[in-house]
Amino acid sequence: MPAEREGRLLATMLNMLVAGISDPARLSRGRTYAMQGAVEDMEVLPGVLRAEVQGGRPMPYSVVIRVDPAESFDNRSDLVPGRRNVRFACSCPDANDPCKHGVAVMVAFAEHVADAPSALGLWRGQPQPGSGPRAVVGSRGTGSAGQAEFADPAEPLFSEEALAALRDFLGEPGELQLDPVSAISPPVAAWGELWAEMLTDALHTLTDEVSRPVIR
Repeated sequence: MPAEREGRLLATMLNMLVAGISDPARLSRGRTYAMQGAVEDMEVLPGVLRAEVQGGRPMPYSVVIRVDPAESFDNRSDLVPGRRNVRFACSCPDANDPCKHGVAVMVAFAEHVADAPSALGLWRGQPQPGSGPRAVVGSRGTGSAGQAEFADPAEPLFSEEALAALRDFLGEPGELQLDPVSAISPPVAAWGELWAEMLTDALHTLTDEVSRPVIR
């Protein structure tokens, strides 16, 4: 079978797995996250799939999906795990297994497998040729081959002149007294869209924050 057809078949089987273990609401929302590029820094290791999903909070949620080793590597289609072979963990408060962020990572992984079928074998523990059993799919960094670049912690991010100019521009910290704000209803016209979920989370956060008496 040509590699392109094989990759697409494996991706379809992975998507069927996700559909079979997810409730309809989380499946729909997770697919929306994946399609809108919310899955970042995916890393494939033997038995472990890691990624971050940008939800409605400033910090992305961390997702880890573990899988049992494959019993055989003779047939690529046999590498697609069953529902009992996969376990999800996410830093979000949703205790459902999988949550929408876990769904998003699996959908994004399926798309990656469509282009690189060997990634599924790596995840299931198949020995890989080359330097090491690891694959990084996408990154916030700008380095080559998807590897993230990190600044030297010894290097200051801003010069003293820049910090002084910023302090002059911002002035001295002030205090602002705000009246209590009632809860704001979430948007309902486009529920399920990523922007609507992010706006809803932001509205809840705003309501919580302004209930404090003083903002500095």
